[in-house]
Amino acid sequence: MKFKTLLAAVAITQTLVGCGLTANNTVQPLQPIVIDNSAAYQLLVRNHEKSVNWTGAVHQLTKQIDGDKIQFTKASFQQSTQSYSLDFAHSWHSAIAFESPQGVDLTPYLANGVLSLDMQVNNTQKAALNLVMHCGENCVGKLRLREWAQQYDGLGWQQLNIPLSCFIQADNDVSKIQQVFTVEGDGVGEVEFKNIHINTDKTANFSCPDAASLSTTPGILNEYWAVDWWMDRHQEKLQANKNGVELVLIGDSITHGWEKEGAEVWHQNFADINTLNLGFSGDRTENVLWRLNQGELDGAKPKLIQIMLGTNNTGHRMEKPEYVAKGIRAVLDKLKQITPDSQVLILAIFPRGKDQTDMARQNNQAINLLLKQLADEYQAEFANINSVFLTENGQLTEQIMPDLLHPNARGYALWAEQLQPYVERYIRNLR
Repeated sequence: MKFKTLLAAVAITQTLVGCGLTANNTVQPLQPIVIDNSAAYQLLVRNHEKSVNWTGAVHQLTKQIDGDKIQFTKASFQQSTQSYSLDFAHSWHSAIAFESPQGVDLTPYLANGVLSLDMQVNNTQKAALNLVMHCGENCVGKLRLREWAQQYDGLGWQQLNIPLSCFIQADNDVSKIQQVFTVEGDGVGEVEFKNIHINTDKTANFSCPDAASLSTTPGILNEYWAVDWWMDRHQEKLQANKNGVELVLIGDSITHGWEKEGAEVWHQNFADINTLNLGFSGDRTENVLWRLNQGELDGAKPKLIQIMLGTNNTGHRMEKPEYVAKGIRAVLDKLKQITPDSQVLILAIFPRGKDQTDMARQNNQAINLLLKQLADEYQAEFANINSVFLTENGQLTEQIMPDLLHPNARGYALWAEQLQPYVERYIRNLR
C-alpha cells in the first residue's frame, strides 16, 4: 500500500510539472511568442489584388479609381514607438500580415493562451476591421473588431487581451502555423498597433461571440457599406403590398442583383409573376432571420419561396458548414411558422473563386451537401444548378461572374433557365 501511494505521489508531481507547475506549486508560464518584424517573420502588405513583401519603413499600394478617387493601402513602421500603422482609403481589402516561414507551434497555448496587443484606431466609422489568425490547414480564424473600433475611435491606445479560442477551436491542428497574425481593414480608416504577443499570463479583457451561435442569432447588418441603405430597404419591404405575392426570393447580394444586373433578364422571363425580392447585399443567415422576425414576409402567402443563402457566412468569417446549415435551418423554421403552405426551393450556394482550390468554394460545397439533407427533412425542393456557371473542368470565368462571385446579365440568364421549371410547376400551372 505504501508503495502504491509513493507511485501515485510521483505521478501527481510529474503531472504538475508537465502543466507548468514546479514541485513547490509555483506557476511557470510558457514563454510569450513575440510577433514582430524580426528575422523570424516575413511581413506582407496586401490589397484586394495582390500581396507583396514589406520592406522599408513605409510601403503603399495605390490605385486610381472612379476618376480622381484614389484607393490606397499604406503600411508604416515607427521606429521610435515600435508600432505598425495600417492606413487605407476606398479599400476593398487592406492588410498587414506576419508570416513565419518555419511555422509556429501554438499547441501549448491552446488551453489558456491570449493574444495581446496595444491598438489605437482613428477615422474608422466607415471601416471594417478584423484580426486574423490561421488555425491549421484550410482554417482561418477571423475576429470582427468593427464594433470595438466604433466604440474606441479616437480614444488613444487600448490594450487588447483576446483569448486564442476566439480564433482557434480545440480540435484544430496548430502545430505549424505560418500565417500567424494579420490586421485587416477596408473602407476608410487608420489603425496603429504594437506589442503583439501570444502568452498565458494575461487575463482576457475581450469576449468573443460563440462561433456556433452566430448564424442563428438574429441581427442587423452592421457593415460600413450597408448602413446608409440596409434599414431603408428593410422598411421598404415591410411596407410593400403583400397581397397576391406568388414568389418570394430570399438571399443576399446575388438575389438582390435581380433588381440590378439581372433586372432585364427577370422582366423577359418572369414579368407576369408577382414577386417579392428579399435579397439584401451582404446578408448572412442571422440578418435574414432578423428581417423575417421583424415582419418582412408577414401577410404574404406565396406559392413558392426560393432561398439561396450562406456565401457571406463563408466569405465574411469562413464559418463551419454545420454552423451555416444551422442558420438556414432556423430560416426554414421561421418560414414554416409564417407561411406553412408555401413550397420552398433551396438552391445550392453558387460557386465562387476561380476553381476548386478556392477555400471559400470548398466551404460552400460542404454546406451544399448539408442543404440537400435539410431539403429532404423539410420536404423542400433542392436544386444544385452550379454546373451551368462552370466550364467542363470546373472553372468559374469572368464572362459569367466578373468578380468570381456575382453573376452578370449572362449569369442571370443561365439562372433564369434553371428557375423556369419551378415557376411553371408551382405558380403558372396552379393559376
